[in-house]
Amino acid sequence: MRWIIIFVATTFLFASGEKNVTKGKSSAQKVIVEKNDTKEKNKIKQQSLLEKNIKKQMEKEKKYKKEQKFYEGKQYNTKELQVTPEDIKSVPVIEPEYDFDMSDID
Repeated sequence: MRWIIIFVATTFLFASGEKNVTKGKSSAQKVIVEKNDTKEKNKIKQQSLLEKNIKKQMEKEKKYKKEQKFYEGKQYNTKELQVTPEDIKSVPVIEPEYDFDMSDID
């Protein structure tokens, strides 16, 4: 009878100890899963930020490329807009009006 009581008591202690061990494992596993989730979320955030920055840089490059075409002037034919000395001779001279009078303003 004594052996039976000892057997039941040790079995009970062993079983309760196993529950604590499994509880510890599950909470540790939960912590690991939570860490993995936060790592994945951080990776996703970093990827989205990286994609946004890449899009911004691509837009800047497009703008720069367009401005460079303008500044280089390769697309534009300005020879027909050049002024020759003959054109300057045909421009009439506008004489300034020197009879400016402010006596009538009060």
